[in-house]
Amino acid sequence: MSARSVRLIVRQYRFELTAIVATLLVAAAVGLLVLARLPGLVEQASACGSAYECQGLRDDAARMRQLGGLASAIASAIGAFGGIVLGVAVVGREVERGTAALAWPLARSRRRWLLTRAVVIAAVLAVAALIPSLVADRLVAVLHPGSDAGTSFVDFETRGLLPVGRDLAALGVGVLAGALFGRVLQGLLLALVLAAAGNLGIAAVVGAWRVADAVAIPMNGPDQDEMYQRNLIVDTRFRDAAGKLVSIEDAYSHLSPGEAPPGMPGSKYETVAVGIPGDHYQDIDRREAAMWVAVGVIVLGGSLLVVERRRPY
Repeated sequence: MSARSVRLIVRQYRFELTAIVATLLVAAAVGLLVLARLPGLVEQASACGSAYECQGLRDDAARMRQLGGLASAIASAIGAFGGIVLGVAVVGREVERGTAALAWPLARSRRRWLLTRAVVIAAVLAVAALIPSLVADRLVAVLHPGSDAGTSFVDFETRGLLPVGRDLAALGVGVLAGALFGRVLQGLLLALVLAAAGNLGIAAVVGAWRVADAVAIPMNGPDQDEMYQRNLIVDTRFRDAAGKLVSIEDAYSHLSPGEAPPGMPGSKYETVAVGIPGDHYQDIDRREAAMWVAVGVIVLGGSLLVVERRRPY
């Protein structure tokens, strides 16, 4: 693939790429603004004390925290939606405008034609989506003092590699929908339906993985909010004297008359959280991002078969 081919592909989809990349960069810029201003506001509010005139500083700090979280969430959503829009345009717009009837016979193969465009667009989307994700990583320590981005699951679905993997999977779904319909609007609607249905199915698979990796985490510490933020909690159980984990239903069914119920002082059961420790965050982030990328590759493979067999109109 030559540099000239890459430039031509980027130019062909410049409107969609410009809009999506610009939005992601704006979200990253907002995150950097929060990263630069919030620590100073927090420090000024702490030094000011509890005087009434200090309320403005505390309000400004609260608004900056909300803005930082909102920027990360918007970047995650825009990246996935942008992947769908770009994917639908790859084949759907070409067929709808009739240019596929000229481009496909001139190409060495339809599969190479599609793969070239998909790889270039995926590379641009991945780089653009990675920037706000990295900013969101830096924001963790500012928005959640005491949390370490590398060993904490706080806001983990809007930062790191996971959003990038989801965006690439959305791109693959968009390509498939555009290839099936050969129309932009219908392809976009189909892609949204497929993405919603696929997300539900993958959520079930990911949930099963997380449960399989989960371990018992004691809840006796003084700061349970920090425990829930740092670790990925999937369930709450009770542990008996033998160390066996039981559900709340089983715990109540084995209570003798006069015994303290689970979760109450004097109970023979210890309340524990079941989850993945924060030390495993990076492994989970890489694994789930790779899973989403694999989904995108599989769906793109289906798109290749569709393009190979469909008429260019």
